[in-house]
Amino acid sequence: MTKLPLYQKSVIVGLILSDGHLGFANKHNYSARLGFSQSLAHSPYLFYVFSLLTHYCNNYPALSKSIRRVGSSPTYSLYFHSRSLPCFTELYSMFYVNKVKIIPHNIYDLLTPVALAHLIMGDGSSQGSGLVICTDSFSVQDVVRLMNVLIIRYRLDCTFRDSGGFNRIYIRGCSMSLLRSIVITYFHPSMYYKLGLLSNKPLLNSLSPAASCTTYGCGAKTINIKHSYDTQVNRLASSASAIAVEVLDLETKSITVYTSAKRAADALNLVARTVATRIKTLSLKPIYGRYVIKGINNKNTHHIKNPVFFYSKSGKELIFPSISAANRHFNCK
Repeated sequence: MTKLPLYQKSVIVGLILSDGHLGFANKHNYSARLGFSQSLAHSPYLFYVFSLLTHYCNNYPALSKSIRRVGSSPTYSLYFHSRSLPCFTELYSMFYVNKVKIIPHNIYDLLTPVALAHLIMGDGSSQGSGLVICTDSFSVQDVVRLMNVLIIRYRLDCTFRDSGGFNRIYIRGCSMSLLRSIVITYFHPSMYYKLGLLSNKPLLNSLSPAASCTTYGCGAKTINIKHSYDTQVNRLASSASAIAVEVLDLETKSITVYTSAKRAADALNLVARTVATRIKTLSLKPIYGRYVIKGINNKNTHHIKNPVFFYSKSGKELIFPSISAANRHFNCK
């Protein structure tokens, strides 16, 4: 029997707890398979997950089109299914009772930092200074069981919320710094915004031929989706009262943008006053010899481009700074 490595098993557990599902292809199939879908706005994340689980799949992700109501614009998503394997049947027996998804009693062992990261990337939502996990499909007992793991195993300050009949978990702002330190290593950059990090905000999932678009490659097909991240950052930067904070990591050569000095300070384990002082004095001296902090306001407009992501058959991630750069690489017009 195929045995799942711990890392891949943790990824799958996180998917099952969020947007993934297990089921049987037909009544004649005795082994379960994994299904996972995401809107086009989150296509980089879906391809990232696919690259981790491609060994268990026969086909590449496919494009799906749906219309929620008559007269509305179509929405597009990407999805993939794994092969039907006994290792998925084992997980199915844990997470499903009478075809209804549940939180198993051994969730304390199953919810590793990797699984928690994928749970948040799937169902997490930044709210105020904290984060909401939208566990809408689970019962009150299941949500409380999951919340207890967050409190006991990860020492996160959580509360239960009944949001219009939906059972959800809210992680308070005082625990966000701890949460980031637990899961950030396993996060795809396109999902950083769910941890309160503005960098790589996803695109809108609404298609319009007249819109300014970014193109993602999926085999021989291309998919056009609207720009939104640049617009949001520029609006933030154009406000004199709202200052975003840009942090350059000299070790990784990466730039992260935070919505406020407080969020930047929390992420870097600093006092907010230290970040504010660096912005005010325009100091470029690296903090910890690694981080350079710069404020973004209406006098210092900064444009952040949405990268274009591709994934090769081997699962290698290719990132291009623009559509034209990607087209040049693949000799496309």
